[in-house]
Amino acid sequence: MEKLRGAGYEVGRHDSYKKVPRPFDPEHPRAELLKLKGLTGSFPPIPKGLVHKPGLTDWLALHGTAMAPLVTWLHKHVG
Repeated sequence: MEKLRGAGYEVGRHDSYKKVPRPFDPEHPRAELLKLKGLTGSFPPIPKGLVHKPGLTDWLALHGTAMAPLVTWLHKHVG
């Protein structure tokens, strides 16, 4: 998540638990992620005027590719 945030993407949450849910160990290496009730990721704002230009598809593909590791991780570990 930090890599995405560092690249200008927003990674957030809907809400979070105060403690790591059972049966997970409170010292789990991904304890902070386990406390999240939801996880969101979003692209930067679309540059002004790009919506009606052919370059929009390239822009979307670039940012979709950047977000793919987050989606893959969620699919593998969350289901």
